[in-house]
Amino acid sequence: MSKSLELEDGFKKSCADFDQNALELNKQIRATQEELQQHKEKNDGHIAELQGIQERLKNITKKLQETGAEHKDCCGLVGFGGGDEDRDRDGNGNGDADKNIDGKVEGS
Repeated sequence: MSKSLELEDGFKKSCADFDQNALELNKQIRATQEELQQHKEKNDGHIAELQGIQERLKNITKKLQETGAEHKDCCGLVGFGGGDEDRDRDGNGNGDADKNIDGKVEGS
């Protein structure tokens, strides 16, 4: 019977060790799941932030294109009829609105 008791004690010890290991592994699993969730939330935050930055970049690009088009129109870079009247107020066709027809700067 003593051999039977030894086997039973060994079995109980083995079961207790298994249970302890299982509890420890479950703790590690929960900790890893929590860490994973935290990283996921951080990543989601970064993704949302990047989407906001991307949207602002689109808006800035659109404004830059609109401003560039307005600048071209106002400075006559588009071609004749695209604001040349303002650029060539002296009427001589050379686009130097600050000079008289004889080439002298107005007011001098």
